[in-house]
Amino acid sequence: KYCKLMDFAKHFVFHYHGGFFIDRDMICLKPVDVFMHKKLVFPSHTIYRDHYLEERGKRMWSRIKNYDFLIEDCFFYIEKGHDLCLSFVDWVIKEKRTNRITLDSWSVWALTDYYLSHPEKFKDLYLLDENVCITYDNDGYCHHTVASIWTKDTWLGE
Repeated sequence: KYCKLMDFAKHFVFHYHGGFFIDRDMICLKPVDVFMHKKLVFPSHTIYRDHYLEERGKRMWSRIKNYDFLIEDCFFYIEKGHDLCLSFVDWVIKEKRTNRITLDSWSVWALTDYYLSHPEKFKDLYLLDENVCITYDNDGYCHHTVASIWTKDTWLGE
């Protein structure tokens, strides 16, 4: 529940202060300050069926199979005062997606669903391809060091 509280609180912090968020299991390969001239930066993650039908990913397939991609929240930049943070919080509460046990609130699913249902809120979005932000690539900016660690049973609440 404490990570959910952090996920909730960070939206207020980034609205009032702006800046970068980088998951603790990511390594930066190049300076990310090149994104500071953007208003809103998030990475994407393509859903590869084979990946989710192996090992721990099997547990997620029933939920994730309906998506072609996810807007990731492992790394992002938000300009100070950008409307996205507060409008996302309002949407999560209005849609009653506040289950603290599952990944439904403040997650990549909630963020992606918000993106799909309110594209106007993302008009400033600079969407990063997963090759420059999630998976290792020589031309990338950062990557996850532990692949799919968030798919463990205890995180799914199932």
